[in-house]
Amino acid sequence: LNGRGSRKFKWLRPSEIVSDPKFFSDGKSRFDVCQGEIGNCWFLAAVANLTMSPRQFDRVVPPEQSFAEGSYAGIFHFRFWQYGKWIDVVIDDRLPTIQGKLMLMHSKDQNEFWSALLEKAYAKLHGSYESLKGGTTSEAMEDFTGGLTEHFEIQTEECPKDLLTIMRKAHDRGSFMGCSIANEGSQIETALPNGLIQGHAYSITSIKLVQIDHFKVQGKMPLVRIRNPWGNEAEWKGAWSDQSREWTIVSDEEKR
Repeated sequence: LNGRGSRKFKWLRPSEIVSDPKFFSDGKSRFDVCQGEIGNCWFLAAVANLTMSPRQFDRVVPPEQSFAEGSYAGIFHFRFWQYGKWIDVVIDDRLPTIQGKLMLMHSKDQNEFWSALLEKAYAKLHGSYESLKGGTTSEAMEDFTGGLTEHFEIQTEECPKDLLTIMRKAHDRGSFMGCSIANEGSQIETALPNGLIQGHAYSITSIKLVQIDHFKVQGKMPLVRIRNPWGNEAEWKGAWSDQSREWTIVSDEEKR
């Protein structure tokens, strides 16, 4: 990955990018996973799921690593499930930058580097950053867990009628879930009027049945929370979006 023309990448170590690099800045969370200038949203959606499972996360991202004096040697290692066994991938910590800023996967905290280094290790596993441009979230989920994935197309006759129950049970047992809107015959991500991006991968980060007690509506409303790996304002605009009026009929406790 070299960049082109005036946008040629410069490979820098974290200590050359910021004065106080950290492997983890304040623990790990799905908000440490923001997409850069490569079309690997499928991978980032799985990484966001990974951050929500401490046991699986520590297996893939060994936690004893740091930039502290005495333990830092310019290399880091990660583990992925490949062909029936866990393998270690060792990398140096040079990362692609332009004008001193990370151009690929990064954390919202500019001093935190575990996510950028994980992406580099995954790129090494598959041959290059370029090879991450196309894939499915289920591939990465399997590489992070050694598990098997199921795929449901929700607007087909094959979709199980109890899909919500399946999803709730999966969430309760810590399974990883993602979703996308198919983009037939095109590789271009397209913004829809409802704010979602067609041909783009999302993480499913929670499933809830929200209790509603209102004179017009009563009962439990199923809600699915999804996260856009872009980490920006491109999000759902319809019912139950951030400022929608549906939230006015839910108690403060249920909102939390």
